[in-house]
Amino acid sequence: MSLHELESVAYELNENFHVPVHLVTSSDSNRMLRELRDGGVIAPDEWASETGEKSYLGINPNNATFPAAVVEMKVNVIYTQETISNVMGTIYGDMESDRFVVIGAVRDESVAGGSDLDLGTAHLLEMAQAFANIKFAEKWGPRRGVRFCSWGGGKSMKGLSEYIKANKYVFGEQTIAYIDLDLYIERSSTEKTVFEVASSPALHKLIQQVLHQVPHPEDKQFTIADWQYDQPVNPFVSHGNQIIRNTVHSQGTVVISVGYSVKQIKDSEETSAVLHDSEHHDQYHLAASRVISLMALQLMDDQQLPLNLGNYTKFIHDVFARSLVDLSNAQANVDIEMLSNSIDNLSRIGKAFQDFVSSDVNKGIPLGIRRMNDIKMGVDKILTSPPELRYTSPLLYDTAPDGSSQLLKEAIKTASITKNWDQVQQIVSAINRALQEVMSYLQLS
Repeated sequence: MSLHELESVAYELNENFHVPVHLVTSSDSNRMLRELRDGGVIAPDEWASETGEKSYLGINPNNATFPAAVVEMKVNVIYTQETISNVMGTIYGDMESDRFVVIGAVRDESVAGGSDLDLGTAHLLEMAQAFANIKFAEKWGPRRGVRFCSWGGGKSMKGLSEYIKANKYVFGEQTIAYIDLDLYIERSSTEKTVFEVASSPALHKLIQQVLHQVPHPEDKQFTIADWQYDQPVNPFVSHGNQIIRNTVHSQGTVVISVGYSVKQIKDSEETSAVLHDSEHHDQYHLAASRVISLMALQLMDDQQLPLNLGNYTKFIHDVFARSLVDLSNAQANVDIEMLSNSIDNLSRIGKAFQDFVSSDVNKGIPLGIRRMNDIKMGVDKILTSPPELRYTSPLLYDTAPDGSSQLLKEAIKTASITKNWDQVQQIVSAINRALQEVMSYLQLS
């Protein structure tokens, strides 16, 4: 796991479940893992990872060669209080002054700093300057506002989390989308560097539109979309900083994450992913800034928010239809008929609503347009973080590699071993309630 992933796990356990967590060095963890490998009890085959790697339950106390090991940890922590600050700048909208696109980057306040955090801050400053120049030099008055946020506290994310605690209304009601400038770079088996934008399926059409406008960093004759024609886009695959996603999702706000999947060149023991193409390194980040800026401008200026509920509900239908196949194959002892009916009805209602929004009925009527935009935002808020699973897991993120619900897939895998399907039934019921809520919301609107 990367350091980001380890920090995310530690945050989840500590913040949400109040489990004390202390990270150890790789040398210490390797020693403990060796003890498990040499004298541990092998877990059932069903627990093996997708790569076939075996798992271990613990040390076998009856193994004379490798007696039970005891790990003693001595932790010396000195607690100090430090003041952190968030720095914000806002351009208000002319027509919807209470609606904002929030663009944020985490700032490292240490003297040495960190290159990944400094990169996000550099992007933030350049974008804020560019947007301000457009406003004052060209007398630009956006329909909705934009708020640039430099979060203090470094990788602890305390600046962001504490701000949200104190300003829940801003994120819960006023924020159209949160654009995360923590540009990620992830290792993968891909043969070429792939540019990715992960967000709500409601924004899938906008993402594709923007990727067809921005030139590819390596060959300006092609757009990013043309260059990556053979790379399927799955907006439900979560990327970037998990702590930021979970914190913002907890308020029902959509997160837009941008980054790259690269083929890692193993030239050292370093396991993190890097952009080795030094010739185009700066061009990759310039392309990312262009994509983010174009998406932000359309979210700010379009009369109707570019959220397509027809695409959204169809994608939900496809995700949970695949999960229904998983449930059927596992012979799950749960009621799957209600979920099947819900996804079919939701897909039909979503298409009908999108057709209605695309018609001329509300064009030219300010309150009607505002109402339609509020409805579009409301659907994402219901599905991103429903009350039943708030602070533990969104219903939709992530999707598994086969396009089904990752949340359900993991629960099914566990229930297949324990033969206890209560948790799976609970998740299916929560999903069904959220889908029913969305259908009622759309029909009443």
